[in-house]
Amino acid sequence: FNLRIEQVGNVNFLRKSELISSILQKIATLAVNDWRKIVYYTERLRDNDIGLRNKDTAMCWIGDNLKLYTDDHPLRSSMEPYKTINVLFEECEKSNDKWCAICLFLDNDGKYSSKFYYEGMPLLDGNDVELSKRLAEINT
Repeated sequence: FNLRIEQVGNVNFLRKSELISSILQKIATLAVNDWRKIVYYTERLRDNDIGLRNKDTAMCWIGDNLKLYTDDHPLRSSMEPYKTINVLFEECEKSNDKWCAICLFLDNDGKYSSKFYYEGMPLLDGNDVELSKRLAEINT
């Protein structure tokens, strides 16, 4: 018995899930020791002049008391997740699933979630109020 899931013109659910899982694994390997929760948010924008613009931010909580880790950490500077995020963006874009941002939540017990945004780019636009709202939304 072979099951084949295919959606003509769309990135199928399994492929999208596979890419998100790969991104989460890369994020987890970059986290500081004793991490408990991570929120990773990134925006992508296709620009005809300069190509694909992107910007991201990450928050990491450590220890049993969930203290926000404020020192510099690899999540803020590593290019590890970028390639896979770009692949996800481009595959979705080709199938007309044109998101502009994704927010990912991960805890060290294996719980995770993702949310795609299809309008508004608070990180690239410098809209701290909207960005804070999005980051809090997934971290509940």
